[in-house]
Amino acid sequence: MLKYSVIIRVKNEAENLRRCLGCIQSQKDYSPKNCEVIVIDNKSTDSTRDVAEQFGAKVLTIDQFSYPKAMNMGLRAAGSPVGIFLSAHSYIKGDQFLVACEQLFSEENVAGVWGPVYASDQASVWERLFYGACNLLGFAGRVYKPKKAKLGHMGATNCAVRTSIALRNPFDERFGHGGEDYQWALWAINNHYTIVRDPRLAIYHSHGLSLGRLIAQYRKWHYTIHKPGKFPKS
Repeated sequence: MLKYSVIIRVKNEAENLRRCLGCIQSQKDYSPKNCEVIVIDNKSTDSTRDVAEQFGAKVLTIDQFSYPKAMNMGLRAAGSPVGIFLSAHSYIKGDQFLVACEQLFSEENVAGVWGPVYASDQASVWERLFYGACNLLGFAGRVYKPKKAKLGHMGATNCAVRTSIALRNPFDERFGHGGEDYQWALWAINNHYTIVRDPRLAIYHSHGLSLGRLIAQYRKWHYTIHKPGKFPKS
């Protein structure tokens, strides 16, 4: 019986995807019988699809990609009670991710969970400083149940939702350029559900951004969580 559906958004990231899928299969409690992987492919032209199929993943091609549209597409295809979201360049930090999800969702009122983000080995020095400071100030090593939604809550690089709840209240596709994860966290808290950050759900994740691009990205994050917008055409 399936316990987990891992949904991964990807475009032309064959080697990143290979590493990401390897991390999933290294998890305690992983088995093809209890964990399915659904890859939402934004019309990749490299060997992304081949890599996904080598690992036994189901590959779905998305038209007119946006972050929330891909997430909702994956949820509709999911066959388990827990939907886990990763980016192709999200590398799970430990081996307790699936175990943590099962334990956290055993609490009936928990609607969603997420974990800290650490700089990957692909990170720039500025990203290493940024993520290090964020985790230090945010006490990333402790379990946290917020009473108010903030930037970074339920970050879709590494979060999980109770599938039944997310199907009834899908990610807001008006926020095609980002912010759909914050909006979902806001909805969950406002509707008296619990969301939880747990250090066992930590990942390594980076984009190799320069200082200028990192500042621009941070400003964009603050803008997009409140302002609907379309995903830019590639």
